[in-house]
Amino acid sequence: MDSKKNEKNIIVIVGGFRMPSGNASAIRCIGNARLFQTIGFDVVIIGKIEKEKKKDSIWYDYFGFSCLDLECSTKRFDCEISYVSN
Repeated sequence: MDSKKNEKNIIVIVGGFRMPSGNASAIRCIGNARLFQTIGFDVVIIGKIEKEKKKDSIWYDYFGFSCLDLECSTKRFDCEISYVSN
């Protein structure tokens, strides 16, 4: 059995990206995420969600990518990061 078939190919991009308004770093992040996606990786973006866009969940979907709110509570964040890495 080929073990590579069971591997997850996930790239996590973390930074102070303002989503969804798209400051300069957010625009670069989305461009890089699209590049990684075209070569076969799943991409998760961890950035700052604008306050007026926040909801009960810490997961958001922007530009077709799963985004995690960097400013969420630490306890919930640790739990969600464990989910991404498993």
